[in-house]
Amino acid sequence: MKKFAIFDFDKTITDRDSIKILWQNYGKKMGVHFLLQGISIGISFIGYKFTGDFNPTKNKMAKIFDYLTEEDIDEFVNEVLPKYYYKDALEELEELKKDGFELLLVSASYENYMKKVGDNLGFDFVIGTRLGRLNELIGNNNRREEKVARIESYLENTNEAIDYDNSRSYSDSYRDDKYMMELTANRYLINSNVREEGFRNLVWK
Repeated sequence: MKKFAIFDFDKTITDRDSIKILWQNYGKKMGVHFLLQGISIGISFIGYKFTGDFNPTKNKMAKIFDYLTEEDIDEFVNEVLPKYYYKDALEELEELKKDGFELLLVSASYENYMKKVGDNLGFDFVIGTRLGRLNELIGNNNRREEKVARIESYLENTNEAIDYDNSRSYSDSYRDDKYMMELTANRYLINSNVREEGFRNLVWK
């Protein structure tokens, strides 16, 4: 068994949602389609409120990648996103590396940039929402129970097991990530107003 440190990304390592940062910084590359796609996302989000299915909205949000080059994504990961990292998150990651934790980055954000983020931050493995060649979702949005299923698949494929008592998990969202965090005994909520037994609250800046 190994001791793992499992991290969410948006609002856990960053101070806001990374897809919003992407749209704010690169949306202009979509030209007139920026406004049209924004309206489409808004309508789809209303539908999600009624159906509980976020996949259609996630597909529409991914359409921005139709207009971006690989160089744009590299610039986003290497120059733009780091401006929004919590300093405390980076310090925690460095301490965990020194202490021999295996680091997993498990995010609902898209793998086409999350894997690059993971490389930059020194994660051992990255699990995110997967996109196909045409920037369409492969499988489900990586959130809630889907995160647990993907982690368990990773463990099965690598023939590894989580040392429950000595492992840690970090997220800003109790509601979305309590499932994933139950895989570890030590659970840290980042900048959250939620207070739950078995979870420790941390304030990161």
